[in-house]
Parts: sequence; structure tokens; C-alpha cells
Amino acid sequence: MKKVLIVIFTSALAGCAMFQAPDSITKPCDGPVKQVAFVVDDLPGVVLGQHTKSDSTGLKSLRMMNKNMVKAFARHNVQAAGFVVEKQASIVKEETDQRTALLELWLKSGQILGNHTYSHLDFNRTPIETYKTEIINGEQLTAPLLAKHGQKQKYFRFPYNQTGPNDATRNELKTFLSTNGYIIVPYSYGNYDYVYNEAYKTALDSDNKELAMATIREYLDCTAKMIDFEEQACLDYVGHPVKHIFMIHINDINAKCLTDILAMFKNRGYSFISIDEAMTDDAYTPHKEFGGLTPIGWLRKNTQESVPRPSEKITNMCRKKGKRFAKIN
Repeated sequence: MKKVLIVIFTSALAGCAMFQAPDSITKPCDGPVKQVAFVVDDLPGVVLGQHTKSDSTGLKSLRMMNKNMVKAFARHNVQAAGFVVEKQASIVKEETDQRTALLELWLKSGQILGNHTYSHLDFNRTPIETYKTEIINGEQLTAPLLAKHGQKQKYFRFPYNQTGPNDATRNELKTFLSTNGYIIVPYSYGNYDYVYNEAYKTALDSDNKELAMATIREYLDCTAKMIDFEEQACLDYVGHPVKHIFMIHINDINAKCLTDILAMFKNRGYSFISIDEAMTDDAYTPHKEFGGLTPIGWLRKNTQESVPRPSEKITNMCRKKGKRFAKIN
């Protein structure tokens, strides 16, 4: 196994608030109060890049990610919904208890947990019976934790946001999910965080502090532009404000920048709501006038090519690892 190097920057990278944010990030609130809920995919997380001898499995990094993001949500009184990939909790057998404890950290902080399948398979490329098993296997650790905290498994999100290869398969799985008590959670906002995280980790692994900071700055600026773009697009395509759902992943760059992202929404007049409240909006219900799609689904279909995107410099940093990023994942 390749030996890993975790680089810790103690001053400039201690937090995103250490640098002067672009004007777009601190845009003041104007107009009516707006609402947004947060979902976080891929708990308890995956550690990219190199590892150190003292953190050969990435557990220390996972603890940092989970603790920092939970603290940021708690600081802003946000109840987020974290979606769990249980394979990542048990992938290192002797660390299963410690990784499961990271999931409980979210529940102790008042957050909720949902199912993101056992191993994050792409439904468009997976036989439906295999996928059903993935869903059931994805609640073996989480369901007892939820019961312990007075909750039950309720929400499901599709990995890669792939909802199935055809209508018949999609409808069969929707019936399966409903029968098993699940509600499918979509999203309205995304910010290419997984792309920026790849670039950020590339900079860290090469011990390039300046590049790491530049990546963070562009990430926050792109996120700010995305918020403003999606807000206007919603008015243009849906015709009225909606209860937004902002989707991010648990990763290194969000562990650094979540507080700043929450501040962006707050400074733009958003109030934070739960996923329960957001899902009451009919923007997440299919409508005939939107071609059978949800209003939010229609919006995303018609704006995908014009949304703010990472710069070529950022995507090239990721492409060196053989990856391409065309759509929000």
C-alpha cells in the first residue's frame, strides 16, 4: 500500500475565516426571508489522498471531518440530514465501532441520518434486486442508532443522484422504498464540492499552501455564485421561491469551509429549516405542467449547462487523477 502523507497547515489553513472573503460571499440580505435545508452525503466519509503512518486508515481525518461539520451546524442551529454509506463504517473491521461512533456524533448533536445505500452503487448500472439488497444492508448499523435516539429510518438518497435506467425500474424501486417506509430526498442546490475537494487534497498532498488557499477561495466564490444563480433560476423556472435543499458531501474542504457556507446563506436572508419542513414544498412533487418532473427537477434539467462551474485549473488538478466532472454528483 502506498504510504500516505497528511499535511497539517497550522496557520493559513486553520480555518476558512482566516482570509478576506470575496465580496460575492458577503452579499447582504435583501428582499423576503428565504429557507434552506441541508443534506450531507457519504457519512461517515472517505479520506482522499495520502495518509500518514499515524493515520494509516484515515480514521483521524474522518474524526476531524465529522466533528468540524457537526460543530458548524450546531453553531448555526441547523438540523442537517446526513446520508450514510454503511460500508465506510465497517470497511476497516477493527475500526467499525469507532466509525459507527462518528455517526452517533451527528445524532447526539440533534442531526438526523438517512440511507445512502450500503456501498454507494450507481442504480443506473445495478440490477434492481441487487440494489434493493443494498438499501436493506445500508440500514444495519444506522437503524439501531436511530432507535437509540428515538428516531427511525425515514429518508433515502440515490448515490450519484442516479434514479434508475428506465421508468419501470424507477417505479418498482419507488414502491419498494415506500413499502419500507422511505421518502426519497432530492436537492435543489449543489456546488461541485467533490471536485474542489479533489483539487484541495491534491494541493495538500503536494504541500502547496498557496494552491490550497486559492482552491478554497474559488470554492467559496463558486458556492456563492451558485446560490445566487439557483435562487434566480428558481424564480424564472418555478415562478416562486421554494424551500431549498442544499446538498454537500462530508469531506476535507467542507470541514474547513462549512461555517463560511452557512454564513453565505444567512447573509442572503435565508433561514435554516429541517429536511422535514423542506419536503413539504410541492416543488419536490411531480407536476404535469413540468412534463411529469418535479419543478426542481425541471429547473435542474433546463439550467445544468449554465450553472457556475469550477475553473479549468481546478478540473485539471482532478483530471490528473483520471477523473472527469460534467455534472453535480
